[in-house]
Amino acid sequence: MVFIAGGFLEVLRNKIVVLADTAERAENINEAKVEEARARAEKDMKEVRHEDAQEFARIAASLEHELAKTRAISRWRHLKK
Repeated sequence: MVFIAGGFLEVLRNKIVVLADTAERAENINEAKVEEARARAEKDMKEVRHEDAQEFARIAASLEHELAKTRAISRWRHLKK
């Protein structure tokens, strides 16, 4: 299981090509750091609210990135069983 963020996916007849900005094996993701980043992003979203739309969007994207990592870890654990 690999967490991939950003980039492109091309499906061909007999292969898949992935060009990603970020790729991490799920087993190598530091869950404590992900949780810390998620909590920080949630806190920042509450503080910024909608006063600064650009900053709010950046924080929301960061939060979604961390949640996607959490899902990758969860799926990897499920497949490992």
